[in-house]
Amino acid sequence: MYILPLLALQSARLAINEYVNLTGRKVDPAWDEVDWEAASIQERIAYIFRKVGQSPGFESDTWEEVLALFETAGLIKGDLSEMRKLHREEIPEEFKDIAVEYPIYRSLAIAEQAIDLLLDQSDFNSPLNKDETLTK
Repeated sequence: MYILPLLALQSARLAINEYVNLTGRKVDPAWDEVDWEAASIQERIAYIFRKVGQSPGFESDTWEEVLALFETAGLIKGDLSEMRKLHREEIPEEFKDIAVEYPIYRSLAIAEQAIDLLLDQSDFNSPLNKDETLTK
């Protein structure tokens, strides 16, 4: 059961990364003209907040958690689907430690909080907060 939390951690990282890019495109039409993949997540978030005239507040719990999540997810190397075949005792200890530190619900909560903050900085509206139906 160590693999599912690691997959959730990687999925949260991917979701946050994609929302950063989506928000970046919304606040800066020239977003895609820059090679943002070479920039850290912190640099990209800071840029977005500067574009909307605000400070990202990296000392806040949410952004501290996001930065830690990205750092931790970066430690996971290799194909996790291959690890599913391993016996519990064959899984590297550092992966077990990460799985304990980042249970599925924690990765999900961090991603949701980060995405909400990003959506608040653009004129996107979260469909979950709308009274309207998505089909209008």
